[in-house]
Amino acid sequence: MSTLGSINIDFFVFTLYDPKYLIVSDNSTWLHIIDKPAVIEITIPGSKRIITFSFIQNAINTFNSNNLKLTCPHGDCTEQTYIDLPDGVYTITVKGSPDTYYKTKYHLKTDRINQRLDKILIDLGFDFNDGGKDTNKTRDTILDIQIQLMIAEAYIRKEDVNSAKLYYNTANTALGKLEKCLE
Repeated sequence: MSTLGSINIDFFVFTLYDPKYLIVSDNSTWLHIIDKPAVIEITIPGSKRIITFSFIQNAINTFNSNNLKLTCPHGDCTEQTYIDLPDGVYTITVKGSPDTYYKTKYHLKTDRINQRLDKILIDLGFDFNDGGKDTNKTRDTILDIQIQLMIAEAYIRKEDVNSAKLYYNTANTALGKLEKCLE
């Protein structure tokens, strides 16, 4: 990111717990480039394709499966029905004009995996203090998964994408095994 003058491109991604949306809030100091176009580039997990949008400065920008071209690959959908966005690491870059003013951040979206954990917790409906062997084992597995996700999020904050992916994938695999055991 260039730091010429006092222009500071900065943004954050909301943690929503709703897998249908990716919401980016602009916190930039645009100064003399406020009237010039800005863009946001988003790469979804598992893809190398960069999707570019006009970026609304000093505002909240919302993305979904249609505008991220998961359900409307040609942008021609009139439906407002969205599918869940994939969990994983998103690469997000906001650029001013000229594009020497930019910032790239990584966001670990965990909405879907958290919904799966929520379902297990609600479906089991047990008291963690009941002391049963199976209850304790399930509780420990859930806690291990949550710790793996916490570690993945810590690595994202440090911009270590590979480690974040490793811990996320470990949590996802463990959750899949737990779901099979509980079927």
